[in-house]
Amino acid sequence: MEAREAVRLLPNIPTYNNLAEQLLFTNRLEEAKVVFEEAKARGIDNLLLRQERYLLAFLQGDNAAMQEQLSWAMATPEGKAWALLQPGNIAIYHGRFRVAQNLYSVAQSYSHWSAANPPDEVLVHTVLGYAETGNPVRARQAAERALSTGPNGPRKHLIAVILARAGAVDEAESIAKSLDQEFPRNTLLQNFELPTIRAAIELHKGQPARAIEILQPALRYEFSTFGYLRLYPAYLRGLAYLQLGQGREAAAEFQKMVDHPGILQDLITAPLCHLQLGRAQAMMGDKAAARKSYEDFLTIWKDADPDIPIYQQAKAEYARLQ
Repeated sequence: MEAREAVRLLPNIPTYNNLAEQLLFTNRLEEAKVVFEEAKARGIDNLLLRQERYLLAFLQGDNAAMQEQLSWAMATPEGKAWALLQPGNIAIYHGRFRVAQNLYSVAQSYSHWSAANPPDEVLVHTVLGYAETGNPVRARQAAERALSTGPNGPRKHLIAVILARAGAVDEAESIAKSLDQEFPRNTLLQNFELPTIRAAIELHKGQPARAIEILQPALRYEFSTFGYLRLYPAYLRGLAYLQLGQGREAAAEFQKMVDHPGILQDLITAPLCHLQLGRAQAMMGDKAAARKSYEDFLTIWKDADPDIPIYQQAKAEYARLQ
């Protein structure tokens, strides 16, 4: 691995962070842990490495190590704003939206961002979370407020995806057209982000085959680790196959996500892909596998807000598998 050689030749924060990131993204968690320990032993330490160490601890279910990184960050001016956001993100991951709102309010008071213009991290966890879990009205309202603040290109594509998933297809189409005209030579936008927006629009229109076709260019960039829509084309493609009644093809897309927790990390699609995999397996007639996938989701969401529509649906569907 080139990243290991870079650490050997020039052991510093960027090379250690790059190596640790690559190991996280490829689910080589114990190796990543050794890298962090080695960097620490050498006195190589900063917020960036602590953030990656926090994600490793999250993926390993190590609450003590997670808290250790947050405590370290809280003691630094540049780290406190980040540290205050993380408990809210984790609450959303577990389906605890009400708790998350209270936690985010603490971060908001410290960093002085407005409810209409939250950080991207909050936008993707909370607002996309609303859209994906059955609260499209709230998702649309929050996305429209964020849009009214005049976001830049990268933020606009995220808002467009949220709007499309919330059913505001005209607004999403308008943003997609604007981005297309503004950044015609942006490779990632043209082949990953715009197809994702347009596929979400087609899904809402009840055109799953068209959504799958639109997502073809994204296959090449499927495992891109840039931004907050990591593996999101696979999620949309899986939903499209579910709409078409093609359980085996849907299962392959969601399994791809389940197999890469280091890429998904604490995104809302990380727990949801277990549920969608269960739905695909049930469609295939594999009840035993479906029960296991539903149980994986329901375990992650064991303390979720009871009135979340997708959570209620999941429990009812699981009961029918018994």
